[in-house]
Amino acid sequence: MSIESLLSADPDFSDLDPGLDRRISQAEYDAWRRHFVFDGLRHLRYGQSFCRYFNIRDSLVYYAQTVQEADEFIQKWYVR
Repeated sequence: MSIESLLSADPDFSDLDPGLDRRISQAEYDAWRRHFVFDGLRHLRYGQSFCRYFNIRDSLVYYAQTVQEADEFIQKWYVR
């Protein structure tokens, strides 16, 4: 197997973290985004709110510094 094929393949992390094998629908994601308004008022970070709402353990999302950073990761790995 070449380095290029390894780097271009989407890694399967489902055995490392039970959250990464969880996919959510666009409707579930939209419902959470509406709910985030209230979590934001409670001073929860965007990724922190996402992880708590869907009961997902994912440090990259949970501790993301910006909304954009967390949202890009969420869209890529979780939303179908």
